[in-house]
Amino acid sequence: MVLLVMYLILTSILKLLLGDSIMNLFSSLSKMLYIKELIMKKYTFLIISGVLALILYACSKDSIYEADNSIKAVENLTLKCTGPNSVELEWKFPDNSQCSFRLDKKTNESDWVENYAELNGDMRNWTDTSVELDQILYYRLFTIYENNLSEEKVISFNNKIASPSGLTTIVLGESSIQLNWTDDTFDEAGTIIDRKESTDSLWKEVFTTPENIVTWLDINRSPGIFYSYRVKAYFKTYTSEYSNESQNSTTATSFIYVPSGTFTMGSNNNTDEQPAHQVTISRGFLIGKYEVTQKEWNDLMSGYTAHIEYPYGYGKFGTGDDYPIYFISWYSTLVYCNARSIAEGLAPCYSIKGSTDPSAWGLIPEGYDEDWESAVLNTDVNGYRLPTEAEWEYAARYGDNRIYPWGNDLPSAELANFGDNAGFTTPVGSYPLGNSKLGMCDMAGNVWEHCWDKADVYSADSVTDPTGSPEPSPFTYNARILRGGSWYHSHDKTTLRSCFRNITSSGMQSGGFRIVKLP
Repeated sequence: MVLLVMYLILTSILKLLLGDSIMNLFSSLSKMLYIKELIMKKYTFLIISGVLALILYACSKDSIYEADNSIKAVENLTLKCTGPNSVELEWKFPDNSQCSFRLDKKTNESDWVENYAELNGDMRNWTDTSVELDQILYYRLFTIYENNLSEEKVISFNNKIASPSGLTTIVLGESSIQLNWTDDTFDEAGTIIDRKESTDSLWKEVFTTPENIVTWLDINRSPGIFYSYRVKAYFKTYTSEYSNESQNSTTATSFIYVPSGTFTMGSNNNTDEQPAHQVTISRGFLIGKYEVTQKEWNDLMSGYTAHIEYPYGYGKFGTGDDYPIYFISWYSTLVYCNARSIAEGLAPCYSIKGSTDPSAWGLIPEGYDEDWESAVLNTDVNGYRLPTEAEWEYAARYGDNRIYPWGNDLPSAELANFGDNAGFTTPVGSYPLGNSKLGMCDMAGNVWEHCWDKADVYSADSVTDPTGSPEPSPFTYNARILRGGSWYHSHDKTTLRSCFRNITSSGMQSGGFRIVKLP
């Protein structure tokens, strides 16, 4: 009886799976069980095994056929670009090793190439490595079972280089505009940048980036002119469509943007410049286009320096609003930077005795002072400060590690104020032919420029954002760095080199300076 019940259940399952055509067979088989129950018991194991095999066959048959007995087609056919000359197709299909797949292909308006690829039934993806750019690709995929074809599944793809998108422009300083965009393709060789000026209606190709670059800095732009930009990707002779256009204009702020980057600092020539070593400036900064002028100094410092008597000779070597301030100490530059930051609503960079208010620091020392030597620098706030020695040299040599700010040509009277050229300081910006690559003026000659760092010997190790040693200088106890040469100290021209180092004590009235800040 148990065996009969089992067969009745199995018969019902088979009826659902295989239909009425197979029921007659199992109906007869059930009747035989009443008559030959004893005989059938001997073959119970074989019979059950056979029925289970039929069930498995039915399930397999069902995975191949649709309800209307047609061959089942693949599902979720997708296509993605995997390179300029390859695409990958993926699909879903029930697990079955008895079928196979036929792939046809055509391009643009051509005829179908049948049996472009024959694929095993266990495959669920396939890559075509014979595609070309600027083609519209079409694929159709069939299931094959017992020489019968399923319904086709068709997919197409326009194999063009994707255009960059989201182009924006940001003004940095008075002469730089930074472009940023989104790279929407991974197979470009680079990006072509076009620029158009408001004074000219013609687009001009101005730069080509390497692959996977999504930002570019346009330097030495003239304030007041509107610049329009557009970009497109390229690969070999193929190019994408242009991105959106973006327009911007700079204004005169007297600050130049210096992008982040890595350079070789120092040289292997003079002892004080050795060894040449790699330095990384990890974030861009703004640097004064000019040295701080006498007007900028006097307008701000009258409330802080009434007690200071300028040293002998001040005023005899160039006086006027646009002349650089000179014969000032490193200590006094800290007062100026914080005072200017506070006046403009910025966060001061320096603190002495726990205060960022220079009014609380007391009189500016005329000699060595332990409290002032212990001044703390915060480079993460937006106020004004002295450049570090590394920032100064990086800005002067930007882009190609040039010997002098203007390049590698030897100094001349047309490039800088040094030696006996003028015999005194000159108004800032008087030597435009000697400007640096980024547009800073007088980074060689005119006045020595204070930097933040204590004078120390270099290490051969690569460093990032160095600010000098916290320990006393090995040269003299409170030696600080001066850079750039001056009108009275550069007869041999070597001091005008951008890697040349000079020192002064913190309290000595010696050089001038320029300032930096975060964008």
